[in-house]
Amino acid sequence: MMASDNVSDKATFNEGLATINQRRILLQKSIEQLAAPSVRGYINSISISTGNNLQDILRLINQLFQFGHFAEIQSVVRDGLSKIRLQNWLPVLQQLLARIDTPHEHVASIIVDLIIGVSRQYPQSVVNNLVLAFKSGGSDRRRYYATKILYFMEEHSPRLVYEAFLVSFTTEFGTKKRPLLVHNVVSVDDLFKPHIYKLKSSELSSKPLI
Repeated sequence: MMASDNVSDKATFNEGLATINQRRILLQKSIEQLAAPSVRGYINSISISTGNNLQDILRLINQLFQFGHFAEIQSVVRDGLSKIRLQNWLPVLQQLLARIDTPHEHVASIIVDLIIGVSRQYPQSVVNNLVLAFKSGGSDRRRYYATKILYFMEEHSPRLVYEAFLVSFTTEFGTKKRPLLVHNVVSVDDLFKPHIYKLKSSELSSKPLI
């Protein structure tokens, strides 16, 4: 009787887990179905707006970080970003960088690609925020992605990256009243690569929201 009861309890437990898993899948599908039209709406509103439409951009960012781990939302966002002018993202660069340490790599990948695109057209508007994100501490993940974007920027704007780090380090050493031997700094490598934050993407853990 005892063995039979144990088998019965185990079967009941497994059935309960299966039911919970099915409900979880249905919940995810429902969220995707509800969120996708909302994301499309914000993208369309931003793309046809003659101004920056800051409120809709902020709402779109919130939707991306909240639901961007769903495959359909990722597809909608990637397709829609090409419709939005890159200059529209300039006022929210700090918000994007502040939240780039999301545990969802697909969401982070979208943000990284977006910032890289903005940096090609508006490098002066991006570089100082990136250097600040790189040097200000925070999570390992944030520094990793900031480093990744800076490497891309170094390909098309090496002098700009060099100067941004030079100003940053000069300010830092000046605050600490320590001399910075500028004549020994001859390239971006001298400022950037010795301080690079090395972290493989495989080391970044990802935890689902649901």
